[in-house]
Amino acid sequence: MVRKLRSVTAGASLMAIVAAGCGGPDADQRTPAPEAIRELRVGATQDPESQIVAQMYVRILEDADFQADVDADHASQAEILEALEAGRIDVAPLYLASLARELDPEASPPGDPFEARALVDPLLDDRRLEPLDPSSVNSGEGLVVSSETAEELGLRSVGDLASAADRLTLGGPAECRETPTCLPGLAEVYGVEFGRFRAVGDPADALEAGAVDVAIVPATSARIREERWVVLEDDRALQPAENVTPVVRREVLTADLAALLNAVSASLDRAEMIVYNRSIEFGEAPGTVAILHLNNERLLGGVSAENAPAIGDEPPAGCTDARGPGVVEITALDRAFSTDCLIVSGDQRISLVNEDSLPHTLTITGDATYSPPFLLDLDESLGKQTLTSEPVDGSVEPGGWPFVCRYHTWMAGQIWVR
Repeated sequence: MVRKLRSVTAGASLMAIVAAGCGGPDADQRTPAPEAIRELRVGATQDPESQIVAQMYVRILEDADFQADVDADHASQAEILEALEAGRIDVAPLYLASLARELDPEASPPGDPFEARALVDPLLDDRRLEPLDPSSVNSGEGLVVSSETAEELGLRSVGDLASAADRLTLGGPAECRETPTCLPGLAEVYGVEFGRFRAVGDPADALEAGAVDVAIVPATSARIREERWVVLEDDRALQPAENVTPVVRREVLTADLAALLNAVSASLDRAEMIVYNRSIEFGEAPGTVAILHLNNERLLGGVSAENAPAIGDEPPAGCTDARGPGVVEITALDRAFSTDCLIVSGDQRISLVNEDSLPHTLTITGDATYSPPFLLDLDESLGKQTLTSEPVDGSVEPGGWPFVCRYHTWMAGQIWVR
């Protein structure tokens, strides 16, 4: 998996990273527009994931003094391609494998995202469109198992199924029997041959009901987080690279625009995308999710160690002293924590009691920029549950430390260990 870019802001320092190129396979041979166009329109389909990433593009562009807005009324990637060619939009997040098939119905997209980008690049050339850096998030189909099955059989990757598949039932669409990247490919590439295959209309429902042991489910589906399922890593790249990738009209493409969009791609992570998709299901706005992601990744100029709120030498007046025996509870309800300042002793444990259906975390960080690595991170984030830490002195030294919900960064406060 591509390592995430975490320490770059979207100002001049980010521009310096790729000042020599625009991110496409032959970008160094292509001449950007003589005058940078600062008003851009970002396209998206009605799919929540597309809208989230489009909003990330808008927010990072606005932070760099572009004017940008979103047209999220497109029903398909085919409509987005038409709008890009016509100049009605300037940039959009698209998915490589389906884009390749849209451009050439005979195409066989590879599993490697950079090879897939190389495949679509010449197909987009006549349309004067440029694919930039693909993210590591492959939103195509994945093999999914319950956490219990993963633990019992020691499953982390698709290859791990080889020794147990003859005792398992796979659920998927009927065409899986003939599709090269499904049953035939699993046998040829991984040596995985299931004891039984069930053709089902909704593999996720079948997995939840226990009718199958393994299901073919979109790898960033919100159901994965909701059900605590495990996506098995496709480490031999059998599945086509359906990685979300920015595609830009060449007339507006410049090195600084490419740098901003490529930084978003580098920051994306499949596990986080699953959480974001689940947040949308519970009513979170795509723009809110986009801002929290970019802030967490230090990609907006307004978030830095220099302007973050400082932690003083002593707890502020009114800080709740919860020292004593037992577990200290912090409740998350209506997108707010029950306290914004708490004093605990090192031998106490902390519980996050999540009363919301939305995912929340209780994350104690090393400084008020909420940057990783985290000192303590209570994150199963499914809603309606309680998570409890070990004694805090195992990971948090005496003093004052910021805490935050990483998915709703306005939910924040201080914890003092005494």
